[in-house]
Amino acid sequence: MSRFRIGRVKAIPHFILSPNNREACQANSDHRLSLEDLQNWELEFSRIPPGAGVFTLTGWGKYWEKYELYKNTDALRKLRFPGFSAEAARFLVEERAAKRIGIDALSVDDGLSADFSVHHIINSARGSNVENAAHLEDIPVRGGLVMIAPIKSQNGSGDPSRIWAVFEKQSRDLFGGNLE
Repeated sequence: MSRFRIGRVKAIPHFILSPNNREACQANSDHRLSLEDLQNWELEFSRIPPGAGVFTLTGWGKYWEKYELYKNTDALRKLRFPGFSAEAARFLVEERAAKRIGIDALSVDDGLSADFSVHHIINSARGSNVENAAHLEDIPVRGGLVMIAPIKSQNGSGDPSRIWAVFEKQSRDLFGGNLE
């Protein structure tokens, strides 16, 4: 990222998955967004177009300021937080040509992941992951654009980013809020 150029920032359609996923994650901290979850979301809302950014709202962001709850380490010192399943990630890149996936938790791979398969699937497709995404509940499920601009850094395994979502001011989100 030390050679990142601002001209590489592109606005891409965004999609937020889903109120049902948030409930599942609160009931089971090891929940993984599944292929079935994606297919059900598409039946309810719309097909995810090529090049989209797909974010999953887990509700995990509410623990951001309580780091012990956010990483949710169990008695065996294993992290317990939700993520994407490898099957869902593969579907997004192979069947929907998604370029970005994101989550409001520590990683796109769930906390118990030992192989980081979701990272490998997305990175192998020349896509990127957004982790610790804040305020996903404040933007509409679809109908907007997202821009992701990494902050220059060197020698890291990941980079902080600035993320903007652009959408109609009069939109109502599907989580019950008025977005004015």
